Amino acid sequence: MSITKNEEVYGFVRADGPRIVNGRGEPFLLRGVGFGSWLLPEGYMWRFPEGGDRPRRIENMIKALIGDEQAEEFWETYYRRYIAEEDIVTIAKEGFNSVRLPINARFLTGEGPGPSEATAKAQAAPMAEGAVGDKDATESARTNRSDDHGSCSSPAADVIGIAPDHDRGGTAPPVFREDRLHMLDTVIGWCREHRLYVILDLHGAPGGQTGTNIDDSEFDRPELFTDERRLRESVEIWRMLAERYREEWIVAGYDLLNEPLPEWFAEYNDQVIPLYKEMIAAIRGVDERHMIILEGVHWSTDWSIFEHAFGDEPIDTNVLLQFHKYWNNPDTESISKYLAFRDRHNVPIFMGEGGENNKDWYAGAFRMFDDHDISWNFWTWKKLDTNNSPCSIRKPERWGLLVDYLQGGAKPEAAAAKSILWEYLDNLALSRCDYRPEVVRSLLRRAPVRIPAVFYGYKGEGVSFGLSKRNGHGEAILGATSENGSEKLTSPTQGGVQFRISDQTRIAFVQSERAAANFAHGGGEEWAADDWLCVELSAGAWLLYDFELNVQHWETPEGSALPILLRLLSPEGSGKLRMSLDGGGDLELDVCEREWHTCETTLRDIPVSRAQRLRLTCLEGSIRLMWLIAGETPR
Repeated sequence: MSITKNEEVYGFVRADGPRIVNGRGEPFLLRGVGFGSWLLPEGYMWRFPEGGDRPRRIENMIKALIGDEQAEEFWETYYRRYIAEEDIVTIAKEGFNSVRLPINARFLTGEGPGPSEATAKAQAAPMAEGAVGDKDATESARTNRSDDHGSCSSPAADVIGIAPDHDRGGTAPPVFREDRLHMLDTVIGWCREHRLYVILDLHGAPGGQTGTNIDDSEFDRPELFTDERRLRESVEIWRMLAERYREEWIVAGYDLLNEPLPEWFAEYNDQVIPLYKEMIAAIRGVDERHMIILEGVHWSTDWSIFEHAFGDEPIDTNVLLQFHKYWNNPDTESISKYLAFRDRHNVPIFMGEGGENNKDWYAGAFRMFDDHDISWNFWTWKKLDTNNSPCSIRKPERWGLLVDYLQGGAKPEAAAAKSILWEYLDNLALSRCDYRPEVVRSLLRRAPVRIPAVFYGYKGEGVSFGLSKRNGHGEAILGATSENGSEKLTSPTQGGVQFRISDQTRIAFVQSERAAANFAHGGGEEWAADDWLCVELSAGAWLLYDFELNVQHWETPEGSALPILLRLLSPEGSGKLRMSLDGGGDLELDVCEREWHTCETTLRDIPVSRAQRLRLTCLEGSIRLMWLIAGETPR
C-alpha cells in the first residue's frame, strides 16, 4: 500500500494549545486502535474466568499443563504472531493513523515468561554509568526488518542492565531483555513504514499501578505506590525507553501509566503527580521532544489530580491528557468535565481507551469524539471469539477444557493441552482470524453503516441540528407506536431518558419501561427492544449525520447513487421528510404510516467526496426516527 495514505503522519507530534500538531505544524486528531492482550495478556480476551484473568495466572496455567520448556516456546511464538506486519498494514489501510502499544513491565524485565533467572543473569552485560546498552546492537535491532521480530541481533545483548545516575538506596538496577525490546523496535519500524504513530503505554507498571488484574498485580495491591523499589523501576523503564526512542519520530508519545488507582485505593492519589514528575524528569533528561501523555485516577476518569499541574509551573509543556470511556452515554454531557478542563488549561485531550460495546454505540461515541476535536484510540484490535473488535481469533474446538481447569475442573493431559494451545497460536495470525469490517465501519462511520437516529452530530444547534420549537427534553411523546404495531401512551418518565439533555431535542424510548437510557453492552450485544431510542422532528426541525463514503463504490451506469434505509413513522400519518446531501442528492418522502417501518430509497447524483453530510428535515407534520443505514444495498 502507499505510505502516503496517512498524510497527517509526519514528524514529531507535539501539543500546541488545546490541539496536537504534526511535524509540519498541522493540527490533526489521533484515530487509532489498541494492541490489548499482546504484551500484557488479558484473561477476558482469552474468554478465561477469574483463575486466568491476568498474565501471571495464564502463565502459571500453561506451565502446569505443558511444562516450563514448552511454555517458553508457547510465549515466544505468541509474542511473534499476535501482532505482525499484516496487522499494521491492515490498520493503516483502513484509515487509522495510530496504535497504542500496552507494555507489561514484566515483559521487559524478564520476570515474565522466558529464560530462567540464572540464564538471564549469565547473559547480562555490565554497563557504564547511565548507559542503555551496546549502541551497535541496539541500532542493529532497530533497523532489522525481519518477519520474525523475536530474534536478537547479538547474543551478548540479550539482556540490558541499566546503571542508575542517582542514588537508589542500595536497590539493584532493573534488567531489560534486549530480545523483547527488539520486538518493540520491529513493530515501531513497521509503523514507520506504513505511517502509523505509536503510543507507548506502560499498561502494567512494576508491582502494579491499579492493584487489579489489568496491571498483572500479584497481590491485588498497587505496589507501585507502596514499594519504593517498584517505583524506582518504573522511572528507570521510562528513562530507558526515552533514551532508546528519542530520535524516533513515529513514536507519538509516552503514556506514563494506564488507569492508576481505582477509587478503593484513593488513599494513594496524592502520590500520582509526584511520580509523574519523577518519570518526566527522567524522560526529559534524555529526550526533549516526545509528548508526555498523562492519565487521571479511577480508571482514567478523574482529573482532579491535575488541577494544579498546569499553572505557573506546569508539569510539562508538551502534554496530552487522557481519559477513558466505557458503557455510558455517548453524549456531550458525559464528557463535559474534560472539555471544560481543556478550555480552562489550554491543553489537548485524548480518549485513549474506549470500546467493548456494540457497533451502534461505536457509531455514536466515536463521532462525538471527532466532532469535539478529541483524539481517540479504540480498545481493542484483536481478541478471542468476538463480534465487537475488528479481528476475532477463532476459538479452538476444545478450549472449554482450559476454562474448566481454571474453574477447578479436571486437568487436561499434557498432549491435549498442547494441541489446544498450539491451535490457538495457529489462529493468531490476521489471515486466520475472522475479520469484522463492520466494526471498523462503525468506528469511522464509513458506509455501509447503521447510525441510530439519536446519534446525529455533536457540534451544537445550527450546525448539527435545528429545532422548530423548544419542546423541553423529556416531554412525553404521546401515542408512540411499539415495534409490534400496538398503540401505547408513552409516559413522561419514558421521555426523560437523560440523554443529550442540553440539545433540547425530543428523544424518547421506542418501547420501554426504563427510567434512563442503557448503553452498557460490554459483550457487543445488540440493543434489545427496550434499549432503542428515537428522536422526533416537527415541521422545520432537522438533523445532520456525517459519514464517510467511497463514492466510486456506489457509482451506477446512471451516475453516483447512494442507497439509504430509514426506520421511521409519522404519528399523525401525514409527515413529509426531505433528505439532502451537501452539494446535491435531494429527495422528498411522504411518511404516511403510523407504525414503525423501514423505508428504502436511493439518493442519486451525489457529490464526489469522501466526507458526506446527510441532512434530514421534517417539512410537514411530525416524524420519529429510529435509525438510518447509509450505503446499504436493500436486503
